[in-house]
Amino acid sequence: MPVATLRMPMAISDDPRESDPAQILFNTTWGHLENLASPLVEWSVDGQIRAGAAKTFTWIGDELHLDMRDDYRSADGMPITAGDAAFSLKRLIMLARNTHGFIADFLCGDVELKSIDDECKGIRVSGNTLILKPLRGKDFLLRMLTAMDFVVLLKSQIDPVSLKIKSFRNTTGPYRIEENSEGHLTYVANKGHWHHSDKMPLEIDLIPYDPKQSVRDENNRPVFEIFTDDKTDIVINFSSDRPDLYSDASTLVPSASLVPTLDIGRLIAVFTPRGLKELSATRRIAIGKAIRDAARSVIVTGNKINTPVEQFFASYGDGSLSAEQLSQLRGIFAAVSPDTTGAGVRIALPKSMAHVAEKFKASLPEADCRVDAIDYVFGEADGEPHVYLISTDTGWTEDLGLLSYSVNMKVFYPSDQAAGQKWVRDYVEITDKEERLARLRDLHFKALSDPWVVPIASQAYYTLVRSPWQYHGPKLFNSGALWHLRRP
Repeated sequence: MPVATLRMPMAISDDPRESDPAQILFNTTWGHLENLASPLVEWSVDGQIRAGAAKTFTWIGDELHLDMRDDYRSADGMPITAGDAAFSLKRLIMLARNTHGFIADFLCGDVELKSIDDECKGIRVSGNTLILKPLRGKDFLLRMLTAMDFVVLLKSQIDPVSLKIKSFRNTTGPYRIEENSEGHLTYVANKGHWHHSDKMPLEIDLIPYDPKQSVRDENNRPVFEIFTDDKTDIVINFSSDRPDLYSDASTLVPSASLVPTLDIGRLIAVFTPRGLKELSATRRIAIGKAIRDAARSVIVTGNKINTPVEQFFASYGDGSLSAEQLSQLRGIFAAVSPDTTGAGVRIALPKSMAHVAEKFKASLPEADCRVDAIDYVFGEADGEPHVYLISTDTGWTEDLGLLSYSVNMKVFYPSDQAAGQKWVRDYVEITDKEERLARLRDLHFKALSDPWVVPIASQAYYTLVRSPWQYHGPKLFNSGALWHLRRP
């Protein structure tokens, strides 16, 4: 095996060729796109917006000018141009399924595109410069463009009728996909990409595994077992929602390094439309406290991976509660005793808690607890729970992409998604940042005090990598970009 080859696990249900920026529902899709496509601008590891597919970005009046890289080429030498960038944005608007921001509102207003060739007044091309003129939300546009929803795709690689991606050979990212005669997939580095380095993995061998296969230890997961068995070299932070297992695996492979982000992950309980209808606010507080205490008792006590939290947003970031709001929230919850029976309440648990589900159920003996939270979120559960537990991202900054994602995934405004989307649209109209953040804090407070959402614990995301590889990725946000890896 060449020195610059990395072995990476790939769940058999997770085909990277099905990744599409127009529909990012899972973090694994986001991770694939970080490697196979590139946004116009991107975050640096220290949280600064820098050049991406566009070599420069400049505001000229109320227009954002993005000058594309002149030497930007795909694997077969196809130039990646401002025309491709414009096409990619219009494709996203046409498909109208993306989850990290409403770009159509920003650039096209009330004009509905009937065809990819229709004019959108906020998008135009001059030479090899993409010019965006937002109708609203100017303060958010650059940060929004860092999301994987808004990556550049080659127009020639898109079916003109269905708008589906035809091939992942001529990609715009640091890697492309190659498939051998037996159907085995490999990421191969694009040498013309600006992130290319001879010290990063030049080939990434995707090792298929069945996440449902049996393991020697029933508390373990297959992705960690194949790592400790020396069949793979990395477990990226999108591979598992069990942070404790990263730590366990690192002790079994002393030469491996374990690299955390800041504690930007959240385990939360979210009340569904059924829960909001059938349970009073006081009962939701009582049930929420019991769920919070039960979950913390099985996943927080005795380890340093999960930390109890009171807020959804990070206490050090934008959107965190004011001291007065936090004091008021504590008073509201202190006035209600936890309902430790859970009588008549259906609770959906995430798969990350399957190994402790019985212990959790013992704390609410009369509740109907099932490990089907993700099934509910995607409309596949057998009936609607009153409340479900889920892990999600939060942010350290005013991140419209994550806020939009939280609305689209029904964390905020769980009973009225249209109202949530309207809230986001109204929010971006506010030009004064302090006024915006005050409104965000008020939404945060309402969600926690009513409550719709009960924060349980924070957690970091982890990347576990075998020597000699070293991971130099970001701490401020979750990332699956494999070009952050280096060998000495």
